[in-house]
Amino acid sequence: MTHFGNRIKQYNQWAKIEEPPVMWLSGLHIPEAYLTALVQISCRKKEWALDKSLLYSVVTQNRNPDFCKKKP
Repeated sequence: MTHFGNRIKQYNQWAKIEEPPVMWLSGLHIPEAYLTALVQISCRKKEWALDKSLLYSVVTQNRNPDFCKKKP
């Protein structure tokens, strides 16, 4: 139930304020869909070919959300 409560809290903050600069991926129902949307948004913005784009991530040990100032 804790996980479910945190997920609802994240969705409510996202809907009321805006997309946060730090995302709790495992708190999403389908994290792959969010990551795919990030690639699509970037491709539209930069006019890149979607089929030639890829997404990579870097895992960090930092757990402080204030560390990230910009959105993905």
